[in-house]
Amino acid sequence: MSVLHPATGERVSLSIRTSMLSEYRNDAGRLRAFEVSSTFTSFGVLCSTLSKCYGVEFQGVSGLRWYPRPAKFTFRGLPFQVAIPFSDYWVGPLETGDAHSAMMELLDYVKHNVLRHRFALLRSNYITNY
Repeated sequence: MSVLHPATGERVSLSIRTSMLSEYRNDAGRLRAFEVSSTFTSFGVLCSTLSKCYGVEFQGVSGLRWYPRPAKFTFRGLPFQVAIPFSDYWVGPLETGDAHSAMMELLDYVKHNVLRHRFALLRSNYITNY
C-alpha cells in the first residue's frame, strides 16, 4: 500500500503493519515514518514519552505539557512532527532528506518506552482473564 507522506508529500509504502505499529518506507527502503495505533496509547502519552528521549525538543509546548496538533519537535537538528492524519499517530520528518538513522532511533525509543509497557499490560490481562 502506497500513501503520500503528510508533511513532505513524498510517496511512501507500508512495509510493516501490526496491531500496534506501522512502518512506512520510501522506494530505497529507508524508514520515513511510523504510525502508532491509538488503541494502545494517546497523543499526549506518545508526545510526553518522546520528549524524554535525549535530544528531542518540542516547539510550542506550554508549561502544562499540552501538545499542539500537530506537535512539532527537533531531533538531531532535524524537524519532525507527531500528527493525526487518520485515526492513528503519525511520527515523521517535516522535510525530505536523509532522516533514516534518526527515525530508527525514535522508532526504537517508542517501541521500548511506549509499546513494550502496553503489550505487557495486554498480555497480563489476557493471562489473568482466561
